[in-house]
Amino acid sequence: LSYQQTYDFLPGALRGLGTQATFTYISPGQLPNARPDNRPEDGNRPPLDVAGLYDGLPLAQLSKYNFNLSAFYDLAGVYARIAYSWRSKFLLTNRDCCFPFLPVYALPTGQLDASAFVTVNEHFKLGVTASNLLDETTKTNFLLNGAGLEAPRSFFKNDRSYTLSARMTF
Repeated sequence: LSYQQTYDFLPGALRGLGTQATFTYISPGQLPNARPDNRPEDGNRPPLDVAGLYDGLPLAQLSKYNFNLSAFYDLAGVYARIAYSWRSKFLLTNRDCCFPFLPVYALPTGQLDASAFVTVNEHFKLGVTASNLLDETTKTNFLLNGAGLEAPRSFFKNDRSYTLSARMTF
């Protein structure tokens, strides 16, 4: 589902305001992942019976639910946008590279980003962007068995980042 509207019916400078929203639901159906226990022998196997562990996993890298919500302003050479994106838990990989070689899930996460640009003239534009304003931490879990038992695996800190840019066109 998607919605976008510019509020050009508002008076004066407010007519540059707008919003965008999207929601996505993905059902992987019966699409299989590559079976990690059918890989050529690499000497690395889980230290437990893996029968059935990799069966019924969702398709890797796809969240079942995703949504994005943003507000923007675009008028008279000024463009600004703030956006929040969120995704539900998803299978990161069906077999971790390292001991104990179990399926790994990324837990639900969201990120807030913003940007602003000013057009100085037809050839020159200045801008600033900011990513991960909420300083979100990505968390992952191991899937321990086919019944949904999970245990923490790792935490990743994707720091906030800021970019100042100048664009020139000829």
